[in-house]
Amino acid sequence: MSTRVVDRVDEWRERPFSDGYRSLHELAEDGFSGAVRAGGAELYITKGAVVGIRHGDIDDFDGSGTAYESPSPRCRYSR
Repeated sequence: MSTRVVDRVDEWRERPFSDGYRSLHELAEDGFSGAVRAGGAELYITKGAVVGIRHGDIDDFDGSGTAYESPSPRCRYSR
């Protein structure tokens, strides 16, 4: 994942999630683009597809965390 993207995630609109994999599935179905954080792990999603995980693995997202929606309508992962 580009450090340019990683450095900007904290500026994006955020919302909590608490249903673990079910919430991730719903984000994917909605075509979500952005990042999801759970504990120290980060999951990056573009148009509903996972494009990378940093500092953890998919098992880290089986609980609650925060979803950060990318603000860019063009490519949905940069500004």
